[in-house]
Amino acid sequence: MNTDVLQGNWKQLRGELRKQWGKLTDDDLDRVAGSADQLAGILQEKYGLSRSEAGREIDQFVSRFSEEPSIAEQGRELRQDLERTGHQVMSSARETAESTRPDLEHARRNLEHAGEKAMTGARETANMAAQNLQQTGQKVVNSARETVTSRPFMSTGATLLLGLILGLGVSMLLGTSRCKE
Repeated sequence: MNTDVLQGNWKQLRGELRKQWGKLTDDDLDRVAGSADQLAGILQEKYGLSRSEAGREIDQFVSRFSEEPSIAEQGRELRQDLERTGHQVMSSARETAESTRPDLEHARRNLEHAGEKAMTGARETANMAAQNLQQTGQKVVNSARETVTSRPFMSTGATLLLGLILGLGVSMLLGTSRCKE
């Protein structure tokens, strides 16, 4: 019997032993504690096997696990695989970042150029609007001067009427706000 495998992987094999021989209890496995001789005795007791039959079954059971890497070995291999995969992912990410850097730089320059064009267009539009407003304001002032010069009495009357209307409006607003207080 290969007792080294049984003792070396005892914690991992306890569950497998219970699957193989369902009549084994936790107390039985505690008594066995990795000893192939103890396990053979309990199998004889629980399953009515001879000593040699119990030994053969234990050897078959242990051989399945001695051919397979131990759980610790599997864990080491898995860790190594994960590390390799992690390095490959990081390398791929670096390569992708490096390859996209020129495209990002080109996009940044295009955005700057578009922003400059937009600012220039906005300035030109604002200047044109200011000029139009100034010209319109100048036309209104000139028209008002012309009206006052050509019709002084009518302009004075219109101004007085406008002042009266504005005064009434202001006094109504002030009166309304005082009523609320």
